[in-house]
Amino acid sequence: MNYWVTSSNWGRENGVPYWNEAAFGRPQYEVTEALVESLNARTLDYYIYHWDDEPQSSLQTRLDGALAGIKKDDIVFVQFPMYTSNSYIKYFIDYLQHQIGAKCVGIVHDVRAWQNKNSIEEVKNLLKSHESNEFAKCEFLSQMDGLIVHNRQMAKRLKADFEFAGLKCNDTFSYIDVFGYSAKRNMLNWKRQLNNEIDFAGNLNKGGFLVNIPSTVFVNVFGQKVASDSPLHAMTENMIPNIKYHGNYDHEAITSVLTGSFGLCWSSNSYPEITGWSGEYEKYNSPYKAAMYLAADEPIIVAKQSALANFVEAHEIGLVLNDLSELEPALQSITNDQYDLMIEKVHRIGNLVRINFPIKRAALEMITKLEWKA
Repeated sequence: MNYWVTSSNWGRENGVPYWNEAAFGRPQYEVTEALVESLNARTLDYYIYHWDDEPQSSLQTRLDGALAGIKKDDIVFVQFPMYTSNSYIKYFIDYLQHQIGAKCVGIVHDVRAWQNKNSIEEVKNLLKSHESNEFAKCEFLSQMDGLIVHNRQMAKRLKADFEFAGLKCNDTFSYIDVFGYSAKRNMLNWKRQLNNEIDFAGNLNKGGFLVNIPSTVFVNVFGQKVASDSPLHAMTENMIPNIKYHGNYDHEAITSVLTGSFGLCWSSNSYPEITGWSGEYEKYNSPYKAAMYLAADEPIIVAKQSALANFVEAHEIGLVLNDLSELEPALQSITNDQYDLMIEKVHRIGNLVRINFPIKRAALEMITKLEWKA
């Protein structure tokens, strides 16, 4: 039996697909490298193209060659989303499971059907139509022999979607909790000092709430500049006294330039409470920036309603807040001794994040459930 892992071949600058879109390409790259290393998995490249009415004869010819090396009972780890046409994905899964007899394990990076939706009801309305794109994506996930997802909250929500859409699922899950991030660190000088600075790295268009953070809390901001007509433009022009814009760093360099005491994992359209679809999404999602902060040995700040909250509390690796009005008093209440203890715990988790332990563990757990019938 052999193991395989899908890998997009799109725009592989420096070996990483979607190099300039770190939240898309980097996590899939990390998963691929981790499974190649730990399972001796073989990569299964797929082409990104959209031909929704591609004839079956064309798909057959395309996949006969691409999947020629896969044998019965092999396990194929399929990373979702697959950035290609629904007809290709449907035929790809059917070919693997029913023509070859391989097992398919889905690794969920994002559930696109939940993004840009402000409520579960919005998603349900789309799932009602079996012709909708959201239904198709849901159906693909339900057909997997097993699913590796972010956490139990994501698994519970997926099972509810499957049931609502009338799709059967085999209920075999394993969990990563947080992604891996293979950053290089200076192991001789990794300890951070407690200060009144926090870091926010990522899509700055989602960071509008930052401008209302109390002026006594200093925010280091990293990311691409927003448009000049955006109300957030002042933030990237260093026109707000407690916000310093440091520019945009690629994902290889960012962990070396974070200087704050905490990394902020927060998504909201407003301050201080959480509003908008991105805040709703983080009830189920483990954002990749959390792995980035932890790989930099930096404690994280998350919302109580987020899926990461239980992980942060269990490992004591950061702050869990109901809303951002609690940020300033929470930072002021921490002593140097408390922070030093937190940093030690973050470093232990960071070591595991940097060697991609989460996906390696989850993959081995999935293999145990599918193959090791003890």
